[in-house]
Amino acid sequence: MQDAIFEKAYFEHYDDIIEHANFVFSHAHGSCEFKTMLPKSYSENPVMWPEHFVAREKDRIRALVGLLPMDLCVLNDPVKLGFIGTVSVNPYARGRGYMKKCMAMAEEHARAEGMDLLALGGQRQRYGYFGFEKGGFYASYTVNKSNCRHALSDADPSGIRFVPFDEATEHLSAACALHNSAPCTVARPEEHFAVIACSYYLAPLMILKDDAFIGYALTSQNRDHIQELRLADDSLASNIVKAYFAAFGVSEVQIRLAPHQKSLMPLFNRICENMTVQPDNMYRILNFDRVADAFLRLKLSIEGTLPDGVFNLGIRTDSSVRNLCLRVEGNAASARFTNDESDIVLSESEACDLLLSPMPYADMSRVPFFARAWLPLPVSIEIADGF
Repeated sequence: MQDAIFEKAYFEHYDDIIEHANFVFSHAHGSCEFKTMLPKSYSENPVMWPEHFVAREKDRIRALVGLLPMDLCVLNDPVKLGFIGTVSVNPYARGRGYMKKCMAMAEEHARAEGMDLLALGGQRQRYGYFGFEKGGFYASYTVNKSNCRHALSDADPSGIRFVPFDEATEHLSAACALHNSAPCTVARPEEHFAVIACSYYLAPLMILKDDAFIGYALTSQNRDHIQELRLADDSLASNIVKAYFAAFGVSEVQIRLAPHQKSLMPLFNRICENMTVQPDNMYRILNFDRVADAFLRLKLSIEGTLPDGVFNLGIRTDSSVRNLCLRVEGNAASARFTNDESDIVLSESEACDLLLSPMPYADMSRVPFFARAWLPLPVSIEIADGF
């Protein structure tokens, strides 16, 4: 490590960053091209350029950690989110501590910028060393042709078409507005909506009925996954699903729904072959009060009602314990740091797991019964907004 230089890289280092990332990921996983996989961040004219923290040996990047800042809008209030990605160490430079140092630089920058929450995807134990825990969740429904034929026999798919974004640009404004109206969303600028929708090789489709816009879907290339579904009128979901099977001839499709899409869940719970609830990312909470306050209020909004109560969660750091008071009273929910006595004291990682995981490893018997109905908090980030 003594011969390495650790620094922030800039857009002027674009070629070096791309070459390093492509080589490391292709070496580990097979052919990988970041320009096409994440055009929003790595095309030659990116619309969302990440911060990059690198280790160099003799002017060559040997390790890199990217950090993409964004606002996660929760009931119209921003939670400052930093998504960590492109974490990569040259295979011939491993074991030198470069990743650890670059991750520390990224966290230091995130704290300096006032970020509330960090997210990433990757191996649990690898990132557990840096304080990340599995969290957030989404529902994944598997619907097959038999489900469609029997459960949707009365659905009317007439007039419904699925059109690629680039053939229906006149509807981009409506699609963007629909996305941005969600109670939990990373707001997408209209002028960048189409390129963001292509992240991770997604294939975006407008959904039209008699040529009128009724929604959009971000699907896999072979159409057997719908990774993001937004409808102007959720009551049309049965007709749209039936039309989708007819249009693409798939034998089954997996449909991903965010926690706030509760109005669609009864339909898919009724017709699906299988359903799973899964964590969507790994998270590290930097500002527990802001994150818990935003998502406890969102949980109350989604559920309509939650049991009243006060839960004092002690969060232990290296030097002290801070008490986070979570409170629900009627139509109001909040989370604030107070000087009250804690009901339970956990480490930062354990507290993150308790608040965000759909299946926490924390001892839930030590959590008041009413507070168990509040958890997990409904953190969710769409795939297209990831990094």
